[in-house]
Formats: sequence, C-alpha cells, structure tokens
Amino acid sequence: MLGIVAILVIYFLINDETVKYKGSIKDLRGLKSFNPELKNLLISDILIRFAEQIPYAFVVLQLKEIEKPSPDLKSRQKKLEILLYNYFNKIIFLVSVRLPEIIL
Repeated sequence: MLGIVAILVIYFLINDETVKYKGSIKDLRGLKSFNPELKNLLISDILIRFAEQIPYAFVVLQLKEIEKPSPDLKSRQKKLEILLYNYFNKIIFLVSVRLPEIIL
C-alpha cells in the first residue's frame, strides 16, 4: 500500500518539462577567445581523460576470458594504465603544440 502511495506522490510531484537544446557549431565560438596555452591545456586534458579510461576495456576483456580472476588483476590494470598513460603523454606532448590551432 505504501508503495502505491509513493508512486502516486512521485507521479504528481514530478513536472514533465522537456528542455530543447539547440546545439550548434556556434556554441564553439567562445573557444576561439581562449589563450593558446588554455587551448593546449583543454586539448591535453581531454586526451588524457580519454587515455585514462582505455585500460578498463582491456580489464573487461580479460575478465571475460578468465573464469576466476586472479588477485593480481588490479596490478595488471595499473601497469597497463601506466604504460598507456606514458604512451599517450608522449603523443600529447608532440601533438599539443599544433593541435589546438588545427582543431579550433
């Protein structure tokens, strides 16, 4: 009974407001006003955050292959994160000089 009352309260209290977002390329106009150093920092941060998430895909693939995961799985993940982080850090350093000018 209490569950039905809770559902009814939630149903009547929730406002069904749909917000329409009209996103366009014009939203990126503000990025042109950034300093080159700030553009560089933004692009580097985006690439590093992307690179940080890559090892999780490898761990999931490894877990699907291993029936009983070993305790050192976390250490394998951390080693892979370090290797990929160093690899992407070198790429980001080499590319970040020209990348913000090309993208933005």
